[in-house]
Amino acid sequence: MSDDYIAPGHWRTHDSDEVDLVLKFQTGAIVGIEVKAGKMLSDSDFRGLRKLREYVGSDFYCGILMYQLEFSFRNADGLIALPADRLWLE
Repeated sequence: MSDDYIAPGHWRTHDSDEVDLVLKFQTGAIVGIEVKAGKMLSDSDFRGLRKLREYVGSDFYCGILMYQLEFSFRNADGLIALPADRLWLE
C-alpha cells in the first residue's frame, strides 16, 4: 500500500459524525484517523470511525484513534487506539 497515491480528506455526516483525517489510497483502501485531545476514552470516541466503516464498506482498511495516553490497544470492533506522541517518537 505504501507505493499508492494517497488522497487526504475529512469526512462528516449530516448527523455531525466525523473523522478528522481520511486517507484514500489508489487501490480504493480507506484509512480513517481520529484525533482526541483528552486523556480518557469512551466507546463513543470511536463513533465516527464506525460510521465511516459502515459508509465505505469493504474499502475500509483500518481506523485509528490518536489520543493522549501511553498505551495502544485494539477495541472489540477491531479499531486501533494509539498514543498521539507515536507520531514523533522513534
